[in-house]
Amino acid sequence: MNKILLLQLLLIIAIWCNCTTQVAGGSSQQGNAKIIGSVVSANGLPAKWTKISVRPVGYVKTLNPSNNDSTFDAITDSKGQFSISGIYPGMYTIEANDRVSNAALIKATVYEQEDSANVGRIELKNYANITGSVDEAVLDPDSKFYVQVVGLERLEPVGDDGTFSIDDLPEGRYELRVISTKTESNPVEISGIQTRSGEIEALVVPAGWRYSRRFHLNTTETGVGINSDVIDFPVLIRLTSKNFDFDEANKNGDDIRFTKSDNTSLPYEIEMWDAADKKAQIWVKIDTIRGNDSTQAITIHWGNPDAVDSSDRASVFDTSAGFAGVWHLNDQGDIITDATYNENDGINSGSAITAGVIGNARKFTNGSNIRIPGLLNSPSSVTLSAWAMTDTSVGSGQDVISIGDVVLIRLDDNSGIGTLGSFYYDSTHYAQCYSGNFLLKTGWHYIVYTFDNENHTQRLFIDGIESAVTTDTSSLSYKAHGTDTYIGSHGDGKMDFQLIGQIDEVRVNSRAVSPDWIKLCYMNQKPDGKLIVW
Repeated sequence: MNKILLLQLLLIIAIWCNCTTQVAGGSSQQGNAKIIGSVVSANGLPAKWTKISVRPVGYVKTLNPSNNDSTFDAITDSKGQFSISGIYPGMYTIEANDRVSNAALIKATVYEQEDSANVGRIELKNYANITGSVDEAVLDPDSKFYVQVVGLERLEPVGDDGTFSIDDLPEGRYELRVISTKTESNPVEISGIQTRSGEIEALVVPAGWRYSRRFHLNTTETGVGINSDVIDFPVLIRLTSKNFDFDEANKNGDDIRFTKSDNTSLPYEIEMWDAADKKAQIWVKIDTIRGNDSTQAITIHWGNPDAVDSSDRASVFDTSAGFAGVWHLNDQGDIITDATYNENDGINSGSAITAGVIGNARKFTNGSNIRIPGLLNSPSSVTLSAWAMTDTSVGSGQDVISIGDVVLIRLDDNSGIGTLGSFYYDSTHYAQCYSGNFLLKTGWHYIVYTFDNENHTQRLFIDGIESAVTTDTSSLSYKAHGTDTYIGSHGDGKMDFQLIGQIDEVRVNSRAVSPDWIKLCYMNQKPDGKLIVW
């Protein structure tokens, strides 16, 4: 019994020593500031004897660690409080870990001339877990591989089978680096890995690509705000210097690839790549976008000098998904390319290239248009969509797209009904779905018109919101009307409905897409899109 009491006393003394002793990185040169805070358990009680690790945000644990005067460790006291002195100005990650099953991670900045940084109360949560597998083509039997967690004191070995697991992580967003014992090998970097308390995040480290980054699709109310799943959807990815390092990729983005969480490759189209200006627009086809979800992850890969261009627009805008024609309107010449297999290319007459909502667009003046031969197989159900803006009032209204005058989108009809969609149901009679909204000199708008032949319902949407709906008893009639499709003017050549303004990203779908599809398009494509979370 006396031995047990003695052991308990020694344990208490050891813990007390840890509480009152701060362990720095080993240098006698230290800063003047300190970081203070407190840690609580999930029940709100003080988390005593919790380990606190302070590391610079770009810190990684190496195979041959050396003294580092910017790393600090301490233990909370009996009240869950901690104070760490000798801190230099800079940005730090602070990990609180009870070394049993709970942890938390925050970031803090210590500014110049600052005496202390109070990080407040840190609440512990259950561990998160990252599991992964390294592609066998990366592995080398003559080397050992390890996984570093940037900003944390972690160096996990990769097994001979290429798998690894880090099971004591705080919830947070991480960058991992896979390194080798061979000094000449380059690390493989994967960033944007979001972990959640009590959950396992799985990933695959690919062969050939040095860099990867995950981003998430947010369809909850804080993002797009849709409830149903959307199938075979082309997601617009905008790359900028804020979310992508163009210097690490091939000149024209030839090495760009996208995968799902299970490492399945995704079709993509590079609409625009401008490494000098550090911006790109890329369309990626996602087979299913989950409604009311913020955990769905997509990974972008780059940094493979041997990769060849795999951009494939026709696989993104697949005719099996209903796409009859897609015109990005970014062509430099007078042939306006259709992105689908249908090759419904247009012929430009007078419109000029200009900056649009998504890369380049087309500017139309009086008498200019784009003619697409034929009626796109005369769809019985249809969705027309485009981004458009007008700054001049013209004639009776301004047509954005018109399939032979049979079915169209018109801005600002001057008969008092405003922006509308309409269709002919015989040679002389037409049905309209009008909003009453006039968009002259109000900037870019996303206009969508659908006609569902099964229930004879028309719907008009402006900027993702349904503006009008009507039900008729008739179907589209392509008889005795125009023979071609026009962008920027009337479908049978009338000049009364000439558009003077700009148009971008015109699409025709041979089915009536859902309101959630339309809202997802708008919330993804608008300049401050809400779908992508980096």
